Amino acid sequence: MKTKIVITGEKVHGVGYRFFLADSANAYGIYNFRAYNTTVNNLQAVVVVAEGEKEDVKSYLGFVKENFPEHAGVKEVAVKEYTGHIPTIDSFLLTFMAGLLNKGVQAILRIDEKQEKMLEK
Repeated sequence: MKTKIVITGEKVHGVGYRFFLADSANAYGIYNFRAYNTTVNNLQAVVVVAEGEKEDVKSYLGFVKENFPEHAGVKEVAVKEYTGHIPTIDSFLLTFMAGLLNKGVQAILRIDEKQEKMLEK
């Protein structure tokens, strides 16, 4: 069974929502998964597409509707039908973690650059 979940609110970006959703999807037996940040009607949004056995997806949807990361500000959790391609959860997690590592590298480079400027003074 495939599904699309759109989570909107004042604060759903920068609170670990995508990892929270992927980690719980893995725990519920969801085998195909993708999540990304966007905006919907001027609100922050996280869009999830997920696929798994019907009962696993239903259980996962119940979890997603009732549980949120600690610092999230959620207004709505909407569930829609989905028929498109969904990558494996392993593929999503690999790409997601590589993206986080890249953010870390960029932060270290900025710190290094600022340190060099301070040492020049």
